[in-house]
Amino acid sequence: MSTPSKQPPSVPAQRSYVNRTETPLLVSVPAAAHLLGIGKSVAWDMIRTGELPKVRLRGRVLVPRSALERLAGMHGMPPAERGGPTS
Repeated sequence: MSTPSKQPPSVPAQRSYVNRTETPLLVSVPAAAHLLGIGKSVAWDMIRTGELPKVRLRGRVLVPRSALERLAGMHGMPPAERGGPTS
């Protein structure tokens, strides 16, 4: 019998898709990192630089689901189309 992998409670079980009706409007930074497929430290760096928006709510730092969807939608676009440097 295999033991299920342990994940922090703030991180949803991994799926091959994200169901908008099950994903909250605001997610924790570890959950945002998980949904984007990046490490937590990378997510915190993106928040620090403003690349990933944050919402402070009662001392918690949360990331809007809409920001994750926008960021994921921009992945693979040429820099000129996503507003970044072209070189």
